[in-house]
Amino acid sequence: MTLDNSSAPESQPEIGEEYAEYIEDREQQMLFSMDAILAEVTALRQVIEERLTYDRVKEEAFNRLYAEVEEVRQERSFQQLRPLLMDLILLYDRIEMGIRHINGLDGSISDVTQLLQSLSDEVLEILYRRDVEAIVVGSTTFDRTLQQVIKLQPTAFASEHNQVVRVVRRGFRYRKRILRFEEVIVSDYKANN
Repeated sequence: MTLDNSSAPESQPEIGEEYAEYIEDREQQMLFSMDAILAEVTALRQVIEERLTYDRVKEEAFNRLYAEVEEVRQERSFQQLRPLLMDLILLYDRIEMGIRHINGLDGSISDVTQLLQSLSDEVLEILYRRDVEAIVVGSTTFDRTLQQVIKLQPTAFASEHNQVVRVVRRGFRYRKRILRFEEVIVSDYKANN
């Protein structure tokens, strides 16, 4: 069986041309797809860069805001503390003046007592300006809502039971809240059986 060579060369160029066209179409599709992917990557890169820039700007704005808030907080804290600090400075001045005064005295107890009372009154005034006042108990009977017993003193009389013998430290309240209870010594009666 012999092969007819005359028909073979004619059919090969047709398949080759179709194949070449197919390859060319595929290359164009791939180039088109690659161009589309490149465009999407470029767009994505632009979105990422814009987002990073936005985040950087936002972070800088937040940092400035935090710094401003901290500055306002510190200023407010200073403004709240300033009156107390000024009162304490004035009290310090008064104590210093008192020390100089005592050093210049011949040791008069009356003058020293007067100076100490004056300092005590000034401290009470400083506290009063901040809504702190000394607790005043209207009765000599122990009041557990305002007072704290630090010591019991025995008594032989039933009528003296639960009576305040002495105030050791004054109590203070801020508005209606107790800062420190008044510390007292209270008489204690125990019947002898």
